[in-house]
Amino acid sequence: MMKKNILIVLFLVFIFTAHCAFAEEGSNKTGEFKARLPDGLYLYQPKIKKEPFSPLFIVEKGKLIDPYAMADKIGMERFDKEYVRGKGFNVYAGSELIGKLNNLIIMTDNPENVKEYSSNIIGYGKYSGGPLPGEVSDGSYYANDFNIDFATIKAVLTPETFKYTKERQFNVTEEDAKRATNAVRKKYVSYAKSIIAKILAKEKRKIIAESRSSLDFLTAVDLDGNGKKELIGNYSFSYKYVDDKYPIDLNDSGLYEIEVLFVLRDSGIAEKVMEGIVRHPAFSLGGIIDLDGDGVYELIVQESLSPDVAYDPGGKRIAVLRHYLEGWEKVFSTVRVSDEIH
Repeated sequence: MMKKNILIVLFLVFIFTAHCAFAEEGSNKTGEFKARLPDGLYLYQPKIKKEPFSPLFIVEKGKLIDPYAMADKIGMERFDKEYVRGKGFNVYAGSELIGKLNNLIIMTDNPENVKEYSSNIIGYGKYSGGPLPGEVSDGSYYANDFNIDFATIKAVLTPETFKYTKERQFNVTEEDAKRATNAVRKKYVSYAKSIIAKILAKEKRKIIAESRSSLDFLTAVDLDGNGKKELIGNYSFSYKYVDDKYPIDLNDSGLYEIEVLFVLRDSGIAEKVMEGIVRHPAFSLGGIIDLDGDGVYELIVQESLSPDVAYDPGGKRIAVLRHYLEGWEKVFSTVRVSDEIH
């Protein structure tokens, strides 16, 4: 019975995430958004505490271009010549300039299934400056040991011609964690349960109880430049379910989960950035960047992608989200990349 439940969960996850992926790409505002950043390659730090660095996007006359699709199109040798070789990069932790990177060397980590993913690109160089995010505990995040890698806002690398720094540091407290938990549950617990209930109903299954829902991580940052602390976090809503065709047995039930990436404003308003039903974790923060120079930061997020074929470990997509009056929407996203989020 338990093996059967696990297989069913994996199947449902695939169906839901495939549907969401197409819906999200359809609402991408890349075409109408114009960045006010110097031309060149931008990178980010996919893992905390260390290199490598990976491409984020390319800016050309205000247009954001997918570097992974570009590398597929022109080849790595030309990509290296046009965007990497001989160039230096400024390294930012949040809004603060912390160092420089020179002599960047890039390479590909080829996917096992070349039809499903583009190759992951990683780079190493000569870094000089302060500690990279995650190397020292700075009090800006709240998470258990498993989620620390996903909680920390990671480094962003810009062309040397981009020079702006604003030092601002906030700590996350236990009180912040309580406020975030209360605000997100108040606004989204019914929403999360309704989504899961509809999916399970199609397979003649029903929710019997909420179980193991939790705040996975919380990070503090000043997103809107008003000098006050906003909180970015991930909350998992988890529910036990059973098959209608079998007697209810709480010791032999399945578990279904939806994750919500959210922002808690200094006003106390909770905003859903993204949601995902994939294997845990669904999201990892990449960093923040002000794309249009308005003093309000956009979010860089790594999204987990469920496997499309058997024995495929899955991959990721790198996205940048901007806040509009109607909520958070993608202004940029890459193709599917052959690397699990870290």
